[in-house]
Amino acid sequence: MEERHQRRVKRNIERLEEWFGPLNDAQAERVQRYSARAPFSAELRDRDRKRRQAEFTAMLRAREAKQRLVQWAQDWEGGREPAYVEASRATRAEYGELLLDLDRTLSAEQREHLAIA
Repeated sequence: MEERHQRRVKRNIERLEEWFGPLNDAQAERVQRYSARAPFSAELRDRDRKRRQAEFTAMLRAREAKQRLVQWAQDWEGGREPAYVEASRATRAEYGELLLDLDRTLSAEQREHLAIA
């Protein structure tokens, strides 16, 4: 679990540094706290992916793709577990708070990097 958390922290820092340039230690610590609190889990994502794959496979086997594929693709979020929906909502809210917190701490160089990114 700890290794997965560290990968998530690294991935989040890398993504944010694409926008802002290098993060300072305090900013990286804030990202680490976000990554620990964000409730969205790989397990939820994996279960949802497997559910979607099973739906797609069943549609193909039933030879119903012409009738169902467009609606199925448009309703991408339909059929999700309530836990998935809530974790996704909470994670987006937490990410928004992270971005607001980081915005308060951006240096002039980071703001310039963001403006040209």
